[in-house]
Amino acid sequence: MHVFEAFTTGAWRELAKSPWPMRRCSMARCNGQLYVAYPEEPLQRVPFGGPGLKSVGEVLALQEDGSWKCLRSCPFFPELLLAGETELFAFRGFQTRRGKHIPVAAYNVTQDRWRSLTSLPHTDGHRAGAWLRGKLYVAQWEMLQVLDPSEGRRAQWKRLRDLLTPRNDMALLAADGQLFAIGGTLPCDAKTSAVETYDPVNDSWSALPGLPSAQSVLAAAWLEDKMSPIASCLGHEDEDEVVG
Repeated sequence: MHVFEAFTTGAWRELAKSPWPMRRCSMARCNGQLYVAYPEEPLQRVPFGGPGLKSVGEVLALQEDGSWKCLRSCPFFPELLLAGETELFAFRGFQTRRGKHIPVAAYNVTQDRWRSLTSLPHTDGHRAGAWLRGKLYVAQWEMLQVLDPSEGRRAQWKRLRDLLTPRNDMALLAADGQLFAIGGTLPCDAKTSAVETYDPVNDSWSALPGLPSAQSVLAAAWLEDKMSPIASCLGHEDEDEVVG
């Protein structure tokens, strides 16, 4: 069972329990609201609490009383959920067939509707993404790509400067006007402690001191001007708390 907790003032507190037993989920916060997406079928079809699971990608919003509200379903099971100023952005999971593009959709939180965005060129593995200054950034292996959703149907993914250390299963964090690529799995399947920062103004990567130990399948948060990697977790940060 997933238990969602918030870390603030030096301690963890429980927010809510997942309505279904799942292996993993993706979270994002938009306009102060926490949203959760499930990238796969539940471990058991009959829910043990909360709303019933639909046949396509379920996205839920956490209410103040700890209950869950079903949103209009995403057209697919989303592996990655990102938050902009007024929209959520969903990416279909890595199970998409090789050679195909990855569907991407945007959800308007005030209008409760989805719209399709330009598909992402497909590569194997798990993507990491971040929202920075009105643009979507997605990293996988050596590639960093960017999309400006404000361009609508004309928007196209653009490849930027390659990462210094190609990896999968990394955390991608946007903070202080930069991107931070943290940890991950190398092409040889070994974990890495590499941490790199990307400057979007100069389109350049720089190496930072590595993690104390190699980590993969992790998330990261920016809290009180500090970067906090969270191993084996998908989490989200706010101004004064981390949710995981």
